[in-house]
Amino acid sequence: GLLNVANKAARTVRNAKYRITRLRFPNMPKIVSGGDSWFQHPLVIDTIDHLSKTYAIYCVAAAGDTLKNYDIDGEWLEAVENKTPRFFLISGGGNDVLGEQFRDYIKKGPHQTGLPAPSYLEPSLIQELDSLKKIYRKMFTELFAVRPDIHVLCHGYDYIIPLETTKKGWLGRYMIEKGMKNQADRKNVLTYIIDEFN
Repeated sequence: GLLNVANKAARTVRNAKYRITRLRFPNMPKIVSGGDSWFQHPLVIDTIDHLSKTYAIYCVAAAGDTLKNYDIDGEWLEAVENKTPRFFLISGGGNDVLGEQFRDYIKKGPHQTGLPAPSYLEPSLIQELDSLKKIYRKMFTELFAVRPDIHVLCHGYDYIIPLETTKKGWLGRYMIEKGMKNQADRKNVLTYIIDEFN
């Protein structure tokens, strides 16, 4: 609940800035952004905060949001239809795979060390990544049907270094709890997932 309130407040401020920038610079290219905390985080300076120093960006992103939710609510498409932007920025999918559900994608150990990354993962992870790919394809099909000339920039994710403790964080903790004792194996698993996602 608190995150939703914070997201709404941050979005209100950001989109007011968009309207002011459009009034001051009516010929500036319009941009719509949809996404997760990389594009809208009420507590840190995020990617769109940086870009908004130079560009007029209408934002429908929300920290903690999922790609599945974008597909369901369609708010991003409504924003594209209403604002007629030249550019659409999208960031999503990390919360669909690497949130609490991540623990379900790790096979229960104990695990031998030094195995290829997929050996530690359930097949359901690849199925989920395939599902996210289908959502992206559907979104882009809908987007180009509405705006065939739009330019799309899709944000990917960088490699994650899991914490080597069960006391904080979640990715490292979940892997340790499932019997992955070797930090190099844990890093390799996350690198593999990010490569597959991107």
